[in-house]
Amino acid sequence: MPRANWNFIGNCIINIPSLEKQNKITAHLDAQTARIDGLVSDIRAQVEKLKQYRQIVIHEAVTGKIKTKEELKP
Repeated sequence: MPRANWNFIGNCIINIPSLEKQNKITAHLDAQTARIDGLVSDIRAQVEKLKQYRQIVIHEAVTGKIKTKEELKP
């Protein structure tokens, strides 16, 4: 498998953004990560509520508290 020569790698010019620009990038990434974390938290809360609702519906169906379509017809 071919490999790069260390002299070649050592002579490569790598552009690094200024410290100010790096700080702006990290601030943006931190803000977006916090936003995503908040959305994930909201979705997890919704999933938990849906699980609770499902359990309630199952319980009411088993105990006969939910009326079928036939029972609702006049």
